[in-house]
Amino acid sequence: GALLFFVFQPSRYQGEVVLSITRTALSESTEYAYDEYYRFQADEKLAETITQYLMSMKGKQLVADRAELSRESYKQYTERRLRIARLGTQLILAEYAMPSRTETERIGEAIAFVASSYVASLNEDARDSTWFTILAQDPVVAEARWSIFRVMGIGMFGGVFLAFWAVLVRIFIEGYRRYRNAC
Repeated sequence: GALLFFVFQPSRYQGEVVLSITRTALSESTEYAYDEYYRFQADEKLAETITQYLMSMKGKQLVADRAELSRESYKQYTERRLRIARLGTQLILAEYAMPSRTETERIGEAIAFVASSYVASLNEDARDSTWFTILAQDPVVAEARWSIFRVMGIGMFGGVFLAFWAVLVRIFIEGYRRYRNAC
């Protein structure tokens, strides 16, 4: 059974994209600047905001629309859990899985686009020219099939577990029959 599962398991691709929060320019001033002093805190709060936005239903919907997913893939992407984690003050990692390699690549690009668009909309009313921007690396896509060792290990564990209980039930039934015959 485990070998059949390995052979017929559906194809899945795991994708990830790394987003970096940065500023559009440097401000050069010899005077004390309140914003510059708290820059990393502001970057951290923006990274937190983007993380929550991408995990929201609206963020997922915009990403799925931008990636032009098929109906089934759209439903799968918006209902499944997208994992977005902050790796540091200014880094965000988005991980996701899809059945098609091309859709997995398009989702990575769409995540970067949606995050950049969201930050651009936040920057519209900025008074300072050194406001936020997002730099995104190219998405990384890898096949996410279970290995033969993992499948066989789970199959062997399940087989030993079932065999143990089958032997235990058989011993119990034989003992019960002997008890009933003795009475």
